[in-house]
Amino acid sequence: MAWTQAHGAHVRRNRAIVRFCYFQRMPTSLEQRNPCCTCRVDMVVFLLQIKASLDNVAKISLPEGHEYCIDVKNSTGEDQREGVRVTSTYEQDLPGSRGVANFALKWVKDAKSAASLSVISVKKVTRDYTAQDDRQFVSIIGFECRGMDIINWHPEDGFRVDSTSGQVFDNVDLSDGEWVDYDEKLGESVGIMELEHKFVTHK
Repeated sequence: MAWTQAHGAHVRRNRAIVRFCYFQRMPTSLEQRNPCCTCRVDMVVFLLQIKASLDNVAKISLPEGHEYCIDVKNSTGEDQREGVRVTSTYEQDLPGSRGVANFALKWVKDAKSAASLSVISVKKVTRDYTAQDDRQFVSIIGFECRGMDIINWHPEDGFRVDSTSGQVFDNVDLSDGEWVDYDEKLGESVGIMELEHKFVTHK
């Protein structure tokens, strides 16, 4: 199962999409996740993979706590939520459970259990995108989901780009699928072009 998207235009998002209140700091690795969940659906880990063409770029990374803007779908129905914003630095208690998640919702108002999602790093799987990965898909982050599927991601700002000279560019915006700047140390331009992404399930 995979969804692929090429980015050619900025995507406007509704920032009012629901996210349950009361959040706290939470762990990010898959091994640290709380196994409890109120949603009677098998857990699935979706990996966000990206590929791009790099020009004098050594590495693309996202800081811990980066906020991802995604679209999700009921894994057993047709309901969708667009522009959901999730980050590993916030958590919420799951109703009727000792479990926690970064985002949760009830697809049906009177449902006894909630669908949930947590942003995770997967050991030996997710990592930064490097010059050696040019034009190849690499998994950069994982999403542990119960009762929902991720169907799209909207890249925004917040990326860190390291050039081949060692110069660092912070808060790079990739919402248009490309970025160009000038490296003073190198004396040349640096750039990211043809950004694409897809989601795959981790087995």
